[in-house]
Amino acid sequence: MPEWKEEIRRRLAGLKLDPAREAEIAEELSQHLEDRNAELQVQGATPEEAFRAALAEIHGSETLHLELRRVERPVSDQPVVLGAGRKNMITDLWQDLRYAARGLRRHALLSTVVVATLTLGIGVSAGVFTLINAIALRARVDKDQASFVRIYSAYTKDLARPGRPGATTLEDYLAFRDQAKSLRDVAGWAKFEAPLGQDDAPEVRALFVTDNFFALYNLEQPKLGRLLQPADCAAVNPVVMLSERLWQRRFAADPQIIGKVVRFNGQPVTIVGITPTFAGQIDGANAWVPYTLQTYLQLGDELLRPGEADWLTVGGRLRPGFSRRDVAAELALLGSQQDRLHPQRKATHMATDGSQFQAPDIRANSVWFYSLILGLLTLIILITCANVTTLLLSRAAARQQEIAVRLALGAGRLRLLRMLIVETLLLAAAAGLASLYFAYRLPGALIAWLDDPDRNRTIEWSLQPDWRVFAYLAVITLLAGALAGLTPALQSLKVNLSESLKGRQLLFGGARSGAWLRSLLISAQVASSLVLMVGAGLFIRAYQRMTAIDPGYETRQVISARVYARGKVPTRGALPDFNRTLAQRLEALPGVQSVAFANLQPLVSAGLFDVQIPGQAARKAAMNWVSPGFFSTLGIPIVRGRALREGDPPCGREGCSVIVSEELARQFWPGGDPIGKELRNPRGARFEVVGVARDVVTQSIGRQDDPMIYFPWVPNDGPVYYSPLVRFTGDGAAMAHSVTAAIRAMSPELSIEARTIQSWMDENLEMFRKLETLTTLLGGIAVALAVMGIYGVVSFAVSQRTKEVGIRIALGARKRDIYGAVLGAGARPIASGLLVGLSLGLAGASALARGLQNAPVAVNTHDPFTFAAAATLLVAVALAAMLGPARRATRVDPMLALREE
Repeated sequence: MPEWKEEIRRRLAGLKLDPAREAEIAEELSQHLEDRNAELQVQGATPEEAFRAALAEIHGSETLHLELRRVERPVSDQPVVLGAGRKNMITDLWQDLRYAARGLRRHALLSTVVVATLTLGIGVSAGVFTLINAIALRARVDKDQASFVRIYSAYTKDLARPGRPGATTLEDYLAFRDQAKSLRDVAGWAKFEAPLGQDDAPEVRALFVTDNFFALYNLEQPKLGRLLQPADCAAVNPVVMLSERLWQRRFAADPQIIGKVVRFNGQPVTIVGITPTFAGQIDGANAWVPYTLQTYLQLGDELLRPGEADWLTVGGRLRPGFSRRDVAAELALLGSQQDRLHPQRKATHMATDGSQFQAPDIRANSVWFYSLILGLLTLIILITCANVTTLLLSRAAARQQEIAVRLALGAGRLRLLRMLIVETLLLAAAAGLASLYFAYRLPGALIAWLDDPDRNRTIEWSLQPDWRVFAYLAVITLLAGALAGLTPALQSLKVNLSESLKGRQLLFGGARSGAWLRSLLISAQVASSLVLMVGAGLFIRAYQRMTAIDPGYETRQVISARVYARGKVPTRGALPDFNRTLAQRLEALPGVQSVAFANLQPLVSAGLFDVQIPGQAARKAAMNWVSPGFFSTLGIPIVRGRALREGDPPCGREGCSVIVSEELARQFWPGGDPIGKELRNPRGARFEVVGVARDVVTQSIGRQDDPMIYFPWVPNDGPVYYSPLVRFTGDGAAMAHSVTAAIRAMSPELSIEARTIQSWMDENLEMFRKLETLTTLLGGIAVALAVMGIYGVVSFAVSQRTKEVGIRIALGARKRDIYGAVLGAGARPIASGLLVGLSLGLAGASALARGLQNAPVAVNTHDPFTFAAAATLLVAVALAAMLGPARRATRVDPMLALREE
């Protein structure tokens, strides 16, 4: 019809198109509008209504006209303007953003679902990364992190064995503070715990600090009172500063607190200041005293002792113009000068940025653990992107006619691809902005959940997002947008112009063109979900093993009282009488059956030492010093020989009688009788084996103890650090209180923690249980996302094959045939995803085991039950997700499907 071409040419006027190109476009659109007009009239529209509706497809379409203007080349007689390409690119981007925003408003429901899905994946990832950043990647300071320096010192007298990086001696600290040209505000501190208040006041975590400690952490003004001054450390000035939290909880925020005298570890000290919450609350410290008060508070004299006692943690600030490399070089020079004062000593000093990631004593283990967590979060992001891809694919199928019109009008495919990607990036940007809430809120919630509220600790990390968090968030947002949007955008461009302009698609071609893509999406989600589920399953199984394992001794009816010296204690000569009286008082308590002593209490790892028998190489063995009633109190059987007796002499240079574990006996005397045999240490001392004790699990939950040697306990040792063990009947909490009171009545200065062994076990398991719960939650999120994704993919595939299904039903297909076709099509990618997931799961399990090598239990990386259970559960939920679309497919009306074609 001439009126079609006339109207189209009028709409194209002013675009300065090539005449031949303009005629070609007009011809294509005329044919399209004529076909559309006929279809509308068949559907019941009047000729006038059909004409207006068909014309509305290009009427007022300013965006299509702008597309034409941008994709056409300038005519030959127009000059090329330098910089025009950049201006056009910015204009194009602006137009794309405006068009994308209008499109998202038109499809508000789909846009909301996509943004919500991306926010879940990106937000959880950003929130957990914020926590990892605060704990591991940044120094624990509030201001000017770039200038902070943490110094680690390692001392050794054996050049073949380098020392372990850790604290610094007082002499070296003073040398660094007074002589280092590259550092300022060099401060030192050491942590301790002591009771604050009268009588049975609970202990607080505190720090011995140098006077410039608060300057190091940029605390310029306290909340009340004053900060520590040089005079406080120059002399024994008994003053203390308290945290705002401790002031509020222990002293009811008394505004007149400054100048009051309280007792700290039994000694009077004056409160001179209250600090606000700041980064110097290291290890949850709530009190600070001058380091010169260590002897006054009867907590030893290590910090003041010259020589080789390394107790001070040291930090400083870079001077302008210096780097940490300069600091390291200067510390090496100062360290060599200090070594000359101690000829047999070799010191190594390292300068780090204060982050855990650079801490030489924990970096090796933490890198694997944090990499594991980031790997799990990456899987969540991939599953999220697969879900969003499914949602956008459904929209891409609905936009084929629009894309066909744009292509017919001359738009380039690359130009359209950029437009479609911009739409997805806009969705991802909205999700990224929403994820900032997670970045700010989630870390604090995780800390509050993972930490034990009974410990009354202050969060010691700055959880505010910094440039690393924003960079991570920006990168992951862009990647998520690109990954989720690229495939649907490419699929949108795969259109048949002739069929799409007529409003029709190929009957079977449309169903099969994206089959490989749908299979890939299902496989990716199944594989990623399986890896997460395997990780969660390994945690669950490990926790089950820990709670179900028989440790080999009594745990619920034995009190383990961990005792530490915090003040005046009996002299060495008075210790035998002290311990004898203590045992008598404990045995006299109602319900007590027996009392024993041990230097190494349950659930504390023992050091390994060399031991050998004549003619064999030395082996490593753990050692514990126990009283004769140790085995009967804990209920550890002596499987051969006898237990230790009261008359057994203590170990000396000539040796003594010892008990060995079954594992040590198997290693040294496989198949033989160890009773009466001899063991030696590297110094030549000889030990006669008089008994073999059953192997137990005392050092770490879930792991059998290392080969163990039990030596006779010496009653004149302790009570600097030892563990009375009390077997009882009745209530554990009441007995723990009675034991604590009995010990404190004999020596009020002792620090005591008395609980049942089972209570100590539960505490050790608590953090692992929470990590297991967190991993299970991530696995549950992955399964939920996978179910949603599989449901979306299969639903989309069924919608694409509606006509095919209708024809099959018309040809006599039964419901079970339709069910089989839909489920069979989905089962193939699920099977491939399971194979990939099992392979990745094995690799991920190995990484999990290495990341948790210091956890209280070993992770079984080849647990067939866990892999089988995870795969079975995933297959079950995947099949359940496909049943809904399959049921809808069986309800397709074949007449409607054929009429559409």
